[in-house]
Amino acid sequence: MKILRFLWRNLIGLLVLIVIIVTVRFAMAKYRRPGSQTVLEGESMDMTTMTAPLGTVPVAAETVRARAFAATVTYTGSVVAFNDEDVFPRVAGTLVELSVYPGSRVRAGQVIGRLDSVELTARTNEAEFARQAAQNEIGISESEHQQAQAQQRVSEAKVRSLQGSLRDMQSQRTAAEAMQEQADRENEAAQSSVADAEANVTAMQADTEYWNNEIAREEKLYKARAVSTDEYQRELSQGKTAGAKLIQAQSAVQEKHAMLAASNAKIRQAAAGITGAEARLDQARSEIVGAQADVSAGAANVTADRRRIQQRSAMAGQAAAQERTADIVRGYTELRARQDGVVTERLVSPGTLVQPGMAVLRIKNIAKVRIQANVAEADISGIRVGNPVTVTTQRDPKLLLRAHVTSIFSAANPQSRTIIVEALVPNPNNRLLPGQYVVLQIATAASRRILTIPMTAVQRDIDQKPYVWIAAAEKQSGKQIARRVPITLGAADGQRVVAESGLQAGDIVVYAGNENLREGDALTLTDWTASGPRTLPEGSGQMAPMPGMESGNGKAPPVSKRDDRKPASGRRADDKQSTPGMDPNMPGMGGR
Repeated sequence: MKILRFLWRNLIGLLVLIVIIVTVRFAMAKYRRPGSQTVLEGESMDMTTMTAPLGTVPVAAETVRARAFAATVTYTGSVVAFNDEDVFPRVAGTLVELSVYPGSRVRAGQVIGRLDSVELTARTNEAEFARQAAQNEIGISESEHQQAQAQQRVSEAKVRSLQGSLRDMQSQRTAAEAMQEQADRENEAAQSSVADAEANVTAMQADTEYWNNEIAREEKLYKARAVSTDEYQRELSQGKTAGAKLIQAQSAVQEKHAMLAASNAKIRQAAAGITGAEARLDQARSEIVGAQADVSAGAANVTADRRRIQQRSAMAGQAAAQERTADIVRGYTELRARQDGVVTERLVSPGTLVQPGMAVLRIKNIAKVRIQANVAEADISGIRVGNPVTVTTQRDPKLLLRAHVTSIFSAANPQSRTIIVEALVPNPNNRLLPGQYVVLQIATAASRRILTIPMTAVQRDIDQKPYVWIAAAEKQSGKQIARRVPITLGAADGQRVVAESGLQAGDIVVYAGNENLREGDALTLTDWTASGPRTLPEGSGQMAPMPGMESGNGKAPPVSKRDDRKPASGRRADDKQSTPGMDPNMPGMGGR
């Protein structure tokens, strides 16, 4: 019971102690240098694991050969949103709703806020009523226009009818004139016939008188029996014939006079017809003039009605435009995003009276982002639009973006004397954020095949002259030994550097494990990881003498060789180990 009470009282302390122990073990396991050991591990180390060949140094190396290489410069830069948008109202009003917050994703056209719309709704209704009134007036004007057109058509029909009557009357007058001409010709002919008949009557009268005188003379001669009866009868017959001819001639004269009277009557009748036709023509002309005046008046009414329709249509259009404007202005009470993006700042809260141009929200479009770096004037000459760019970040080491230079600003910063170089890159899943720190490798020349080596292979002497270690085959034993080679460096891309001179294709250059090499050190080539060599080389069962371990004859005591090669402490066989009292820089121990 006392133990439980003690544990309960000290529970927090125990928990803190446990957390500290776990944290320390985790930190030791993660951050301990490769090959280091604790004191206990060193004391309990199985010496049979020290099986590396005497004096052998594990290193990583690669064969020098021509590779595709493009010189680059490396600059730190920052991420800039593809487009920034400040959402602001276009009309004054009270902000009644704001539905998004920083971090919210919005789409183009999405309603993200609303203003009070009572007043603007009233204006819209007023404009709608004005448009309806204008449309009603257009209907009235169109009805009046149709009536005027109908009246105009009636007047035009009347004019056409009167013009037809006028043509008929002109035909009648023409017929009357033709009749008068014919009557005149007949009258002239009758007058000529009367003269001929009267002349014939005169001749017949003279002939009759002649025969009458001749008969009277013949009668005397007959009574005197101076002529025969036959001769007398012939004379009587001739006298009767002459009398008959006279009567016939007189009848003909009467007939000719009757014909002359008839022709005179026809002349008077034709003259009367002409006079009547002229009167009717004058009346028809007057009626046509009146009807044409009605047509002109109807056309004027039609034109006036058409103008009124146009005017009222214009008024209706103006009212409709005012309605659309009012509706658009009322639509301004809805705040919409103009682009896809992420809300980064909320500048006001609902209930605030906002004015046009007053920013309410800030939205950034980061579907694509602009990567910008300030490049020195010395490097800008080799950079062109389209040059490859590699982008990395410390926040996400796995993120590697390849892009191209899309813009080089045409002005330099007067303080830093740098010029902004920009690359536009897609941003899937929004892995890059505005303002984020990035590293840009910008190509300054076209890719070419040339001898390059890893930059980690380059060492510098006390005079800062570059050199590299190469693994060369020893002539007698054929083992790989370290040889120091001075080189001349060229352009670099951040990972590799051009070897202008000193190396040839086929040389094996050491790029890891080369920190403390000495000329002639025996080398064992192995794979390399972030924590050191992946495996140690196969050992010979002997190790070099170490301080404190010499025997009386100056040699290290023999070490038994184990077949299983497993460390006694349970550590991995590829871990580097160190023992108290050992020189960490001993060849073959891997300590550096």
